[in-house]
Amino acid sequence: MEIKIKKVLFGEQKFGAKSVGFIELNHAPALNALDTEMLADIEKRLLVWQNDPAIALVVFHSENPKAFCAGGDVKKLVIETREKGLKIAEDFFTQEYFTDCLVHGFKKPILAWLDGITMGGGVGLTQGASHRVVTEKTLLSMPEVFIGLFPDVGATGFLPQLKDGFGYFIGLSGARLSGQLGYETGWQNYFLKSDKKRKVFSDLLRIDWRDSSEENREILNQYLTHMMSLEAETEEKSDGRPRYSEGDQKLLSHWQKISSEFKKALADKNFAGLVECINKTEGVDGRARSILSQALFYEMAQKASGQSWEKVLALEWVASVEMSKSSSFPEGVRAVLLDKDQKPKWPMLTADEALAEARKILSSPVDNLLVRRFEARK
Repeated sequence: MEIKIKKVLFGEQKFGAKSVGFIELNHAPALNALDTEMLADIEKRLLVWQNDPAIALVVFHSENPKAFCAGGDVKKLVIETREKGLKIAEDFFTQEYFTDCLVHGFKKPILAWLDGITMGGGVGLTQGASHRVVTEKTLLSMPEVFIGLFPDVGATGFLPQLKDGFGYFIGLSGARLSGQLGYETGWQNYFLKSDKKRKVFSDLLRIDWRDSSEENREILNQYLTHMMSLEAETEEKSDGRPRYSEGDQKLLSHWQKISSEFKKALADKNFAGLVECINKTEGVDGRARSILSQALFYEMAQKASGQSWEKVLALEWVASVEMSKSSSFPEGVRAVLLDKDQKPKWPMLTADEALAEARKILSSPVDNLLVRRFEARK
């Protein structure tokens, strides 16, 4: 008899009149990669907890020592889309983006404990959380340019918000950052050591939570800020260790070399110049990047400023579905995750040709199922 293990675990722990809701990703064989069923279960529970006055806050985490979430389960997605048709991809992206948007608009504080690998869809699921903790074990990345998709799940909106164009650099390059660097760049908002998780979770059940969500947000902020200050004092007294990992040092070294040129190209709206800068960034990641993926990210990032998360994600939905129809996304997944030859056979496009194709994709007339879901909820 086959035993089915739940990929997402839910629990409530009560203290006094209030409770904390816990969402634990539990899909270990895929490093907690998200599929449609997992995302639908998360959505349903969030909607219940949002309307439950006893729930003071919600916590996302994983007990997997390697990963919080490696992203969307794109290997499963591409295989099932190939076998069963485009509706599989449409349903997945609709569910994923709807759940992400729900987190962005959640009325109560959400604490996301992002320990280990946190990439792609794992970032998108929690980027809307009010309190996002990274650790020395966190590895952050939006690596979609390597698989022929594009940095999605709201990344076209949240990455450009990072200062000095660094978010564009992350999106266009697929670069990996440690938790420390992710915190210092402002991508995530708290940094604590991984071994503090048990204390933090235990303390959450001893705090005098209020009826006001705004008060609870500030209480959680004060607590996490206090924990960070205690760690800072401990670090000052300990033996000096390198501030950045070897990967961070290499990344920052290359960013320093190209940042002036990159920021000028960004200010000039020179996509070809941005791609050229990325290609000069030797050693960050030598894998092939899809210039069409880069062009899509760049085009949507230009449109995202000042837009609601619903509008940002609705435009991303169009691009994701169109890329699923094309050979780009399936071919990237084949090369990187299925056959693993690391040699995707994408069309050779110039920067101008890639931009033109990206604009064509974004103007495609489609029945946007995500927009329909947003409208049905209102």
